[in-house]
Amino acid sequence: MAEQSNQPPGERGVIAPLVPNDQLRQAKDGAAGSRAWAEAEIVIALAGRCAEVRGRRANQDGWFRRPGRFESVCLHESGHAVCAAALGRFQQGIIVEQVSTGLRGMASNSTLAMPPSAGDPPTFKEGPSDFQTAVDFAKLVQPCGWRTYLRMLRRRAEELLDLHWLAVTLLAQEVQGKRIVPGERAQEILGRWMPIRERSLTEYLTTIRSRAT
Repeated sequence: MAEQSNQPPGERGVIAPLVPNDQLRQAKDGAAGSRAWAEAEIVIALAGRCAEVRGRRANQDGWFRRPGRFESVCLHESGHAVCAAALGRFQQGIIVEQVSTGLRGMASNSTLAMPPSAGDPPTFKEGPSDFQTAVDFAKLVQPCGWRTYLRMLRRRAEELLDLHWLAVTLLAQEVQGKRIVPGERAQEILGRWMPIRERSLTEYLTTIRSRAT
């Protein structure tokens, strides 16, 4: 889950499922607390801010986009969802809503597939920021040199987002239009578009046309 407000982006929210800080040490020796699981948590936590930054990158023609705050929040949550899916997690849903302090959003995922009956939208929980979540896990897995380790996993998040950028943008559009996207629908969108390597619909349609000729 990642919560958004009018504060500067990237230092807030929490990605679910999250191991509470007082359980981090205990989780280290368990199956759920394995290095691979912890690394996935870090990548997913960092992916939201990376998606916001990626959304402002210049396109192939050199034009820069300036997404509005609402679009940035939707990209943020979609970034969490896409990286979670790329790392084998199942979608539980995305929600973005207006609150007194601004906008907040959450993308929830699970290591297990949820039955269709479990289709309730995710609920917000108080917790550490995405960045703090990533730092906590990095310090747990790599106490010495955790900053370098964190930068490495940030690059992994950026690579996953770049590889699946079309899926990120299309899921973000769905969130923009509906504000609540159930897990089943999010899974459907990502299953359809994550295998596509073109980074925009224009590129994708161009590829389709070229194959047809």
